[in-house]
Amino acid sequence: LSTVATTEVDGRPVAVTGADGVDRSVRMWDLATGDQVGDDLGSHKDVEAVATGLIDGGPVAVTTGDDRLLRVWDLAAREQIGAAVDTWHREWVRAVAMGDVDGTPVAVTGSDDGALRLFDLAGLEQIGDPLEGHTGPVRSVAAGEVGGVPIAVSAGEQEIRVWNLENHEQIGDPFIAHLGKVNTVALGELDGAPIAVSAGEHGALHRWDLTPIGELR
Repeated sequence: LSTVATTEVDGRPVAVTGADGVDRSVRMWDLATGDQVGDDLGSHKDVEAVATGLIDGGPVAVTTGDDRLLRVWDLAAREQIGAAVDTWHREWVRAVAMGDVDGTPVAVTGSDDGALRLFDLAGLEQIGDPLEGHTGPVRSVAAGEVGGVPIAVSAGEQEIRVWNLENHEQIGDPFIAHLGKVNTVALGELDGAPIAVSAGEHGALHRWDLTPIGELR
């Protein structure tokens, strides 16, 4: 398995997994029983990333892979929603996150080409120009909100960048502390303040205070 995310479907906790290599499947699992729920949802050439969220109140998963396509899955019906979306990334899409912009459910993708792209999940179409600034692959992305502004936080070569998803601009300067590649990033709160947490290939974990972001946007 290469990626996993959790959510609830009909009141029960589930995990959605993606695999690369020989399997290449997207599967859903009942976390109470450990059993797979139904048949495989589908596949990519290789599944590199999965995120979960809601569209019109219903649980969905979004997946990406080295076929550079974005797929949206209705987890209650266990079927794909619409056609696969061409992300227009030039290289593998290794990261995806779900968020909300002005009430519209969105997906943010990150690729080896160094760019992030934003997609309207209701209309299954790209929104605006790519978010560019990373000089190497984007390995992880998280989406959330700070001070009422929808943001994405992306991890690349040694740096963490924060993006305003309303105007598609980077917020402030990148955070740099890792000695090597930043492999993953997550958003959370500490004592009520928004933070990002990143982990790199050299084994270090860094915590970033996002409170000043509201003053820089």
